Amino acid sequence: MRKLLFLVLALVAIAAAFSVLGFAQEDYSAGRLFGIGAEVTAPIRSPVDPAWPNMFPATGLSTRLWLADLFGIDVNFWVFPGFPSFAIRTLFKFFNTSIVDIYTGLGMAFFNGATPFQLVSGMEVSISRNLALNFEVGVFGFGATSGGVSAGLGAHFYF
Repeated sequence: MRKLLFLVLALVAIAAAFSVLGFAQEDYSAGRLFGIGAEVTAPIRSPVDPAWPNMFPATGLSTRLWLADLFGIDVNFWVFPGFPSFAIRTLFKFFNTSIVDIYTGLGMAFFNGATPFQLVSGMEVSISRNLALNFEVGVFGFGATSGGVSAGLGAHFYF
């Protein structure tokens, strides 16, 4: 867990340095509205609850709708063998630069009878005006299931 935390902090520091040093001439994420992409997610510590599928990593479709520069909604959809699953989260940016945006989110997942809450922190790195990569670390559970820690990678194309 310490190695993962160190890796995330190192990526944040490198991306923030690029942004502050002015490698991007414009704020790529300013004015973004709707994006569609793909997400890969996996628990770092597998949950014990039998309601959770034991077939991670999971890959699925993702959509993001930024209602303002600092507030958005994220919806992810996966199909596990035998049942569809989706998660919906609200996202709040608390660090917004020309290339890197760091956000936190809160939401719920729905699959196989379980509805665990999720708390996530992530970083979106803008490659261009229309393309962004995101890296996330989160926790899930909080009463609805036994819980666990997860990490994810994604890419979104913004229209």
